Amino acid sequence: MDPKPPTTPYRVSVWRGITNMWQNFKPFISFEVSTGNVVRFWDDLWCGVIPLKSRFPAVYSMVYNKSALVADVMRVEGNCTSWDLGLRRQINDWEMDELATLMEVLDQFRRGQDMHDIRIWAPDEKGIFSVKSLYLLLTKDQRPKFISGQYGLGFSGERARLFSLLVLPS
Repeated sequence: MDPKPPTTPYRVSVWRGITNMWQNFKPFISFEVSTGNVVRFWDDLWCGVIPLKSRFPAVYSMVYNKSALVADVMRVEGNCTSWDLGLRRQINDWEMDELATLMEVLDQFRRGQDMHDIRIWAPDEKGIFSVKSLYLLLTKDQRPKFISGQYGLGFSGERARLFSLLVLPS
């Protein structure tokens, strides 16, 4: 589920900036599926660590609806869940292993208990997006090297107090 771009052609739009960067965020968002009404079966991260179209390319090439939602493919009757992938043709012998593996993966899937699908922000251990978690993600490999570490000019005790008096407003 991608965000909708803003429709206003003028002014500065924060949302426009977010939607322009969506492809950078998408690999870090997964879903807990309950209804499957907003999660794309083949494109979104919901069953494993990579999209199903990348993990099962031969099966993906055979489906009618490549943009199907999980709800379009999942059939729930009581406690039983079945899957209708909507294949365009019969399976060849050499494609059978990949289809069997996909069906095993889907068989292990357990639906969430909520009334709707939930986005999970992978970089945060609780799965909740925060500016801090995004900042840490973006700066993970770009931490500044402090002058004190490079030249042995560590601030401690009295020097740190004097430095803070000079820099901080009183």
